[in-house]
Amino acid sequence: LGAIGYGLQLEHEGETGRPIVGERWYRYDNESGPRPCAPGEAGRVSGYTLIALREWRIPDVETLQEVKRLLGEVIRFHLQGRPLHTRAIMQYMRHERTPHVTTP
Repeated sequence: LGAIGYGLQLEHEGETGRPIVGERWYRYDNESGPRPCAPGEAGRVSGYTLIALREWRIPDVETLQEVKRLLGEVIRFHLQGRPLHTRAIMQYMRHERTPHVTTP
């Protein structure tokens, strides 16, 4: 996402500028970045997950699940309802790379 200008703000809270804290819960706002939220709020992500994503270090399955959910939400926001064709493109590329064998 960062390579095409849609990188995530993972250094600090979007509204206050305070550093992300591992022990806190956040809700990711696609326009301003993470904002603190209550532990039971829907769509929350842990500060540990934001830090792990920032550092490209996913330590466990729980963090991986949170990262996948967060990135999915961000991608859906930026696609604005349009479909993502990644799977179809990869299948096409795989097919095009497969050698074609012709038999007499």
